[in-house]
Amino acid sequence: MQENNLVTIVVPYYHNKDTLEKAIQSILNQSYQNFEIVLVNNNADSQTDQIAKQYQNKDSRIKICYQEKQGVTYAVSLGVRNASGKYLCFLDADDYLDSNFIKILLPYMDKVDLISTSYYKVLENGTKKEMNLEANLYQVKDSFSKIFYNNNSIATFQYIPVFRWGKMYKTSIAKSIIDEYESYGFYMYEDMAFNLLYLEKSTSFRNINYLGVYYIQYEVSMTKINKVNYQDVINLRSKVKNFLHVVYSRNSTPDSSFETCDFDITKYYLSRVIKSSNYSTSKEFFKMMNQDEEYLSSLKKVTSYKASKGYKLYLFFLQKKMFNSIYLAYKYLL
Repeated sequence: MQENNLVTIVVPYYHNKDTLEKAIQSILNQSYQNFEIVLVNNNADSQTDQIAKQYQNKDSRIKICYQEKQGVTYAVSLGVRNASGKYLCFLDADDYLDSNFIKILLPYMDKVDLISTSYYKVLENGTKKEMNLEANLYQVKDSFSKIFYNNNSIATFQYIPVFRWGKMYKTSIAKSIIDEYESYGFYMYEDMAFNLLYLEKSTSFRNINYLGVYYIQYEVSMTKINKVNYQDVINLRSKVKNFLHVVYSRNSTPDSSFETCDFDITKYYLSRVIKSSNYSTSKEFFKMMNQDEEYLSSLKKVTSYKASKGYKLYLFFLQKKMFNSIYLAYKYLL
């Protein structure tokens, strides 16, 4: 039984003065009260940090860590290193938990190494959409080589959401991977890296169809992009592929398992550029994409036979180089 075990919840914060209080309060309101909160200052502004300090002064279960290196990878690492609980959860500073989150997840940890919940996607206008997982138990040895969607796309995990939040981990396993995780220094795909390294050291994981987290879908918060540096995309792809090659080689899984990697990363970067740039900058990036042989080769390998109608239509736009349709979809619909 797990009733007396301490649970650590790590919350990195940045410029979150409007949301951090709600995130912390959702933890303090948990029906299971044997927890600690590790707040990690990720180069936060003074107003956000003041909120964190106010809560620390009110509750001895809250501690604040200050990191020297900027970036979410290092914030996560510092939080894990300072975790005292037997079990570990993460929460982004702009999201919040259902009041029974810990209570419902904890009993499962007797039998699995990782558990994931369904969640609500909450738009800025307050609209909520249920994102339900299929409840199931998986053995890592049977699932590792099949972890990615559609022809093994890295965009989304097949069996569990790629996010760190909405999960409960064993702290001992998380601590055992944190040096390697930090060494890669990802500024995107850091959740993917953390979860793959964790699963590599795990035996089993489970999904439950419980809506435990409210994930707030904000507009992308990248710094405004006025000029495209396409080399950044190429460098990111190289870093991710190197990481996947290392991990998959250790698990006797062929590189073909992530053969759409160049497509996935470039497509994802395109969405970030469109949401944080003007039309001409976005179009310039799209033009560069379609002169990129590695991306184009990867695009040809993508399958969509299990995809939604919307995804199939989006893939058609990419294949036909229909930039205006893609731009409008990303800017106003997605």
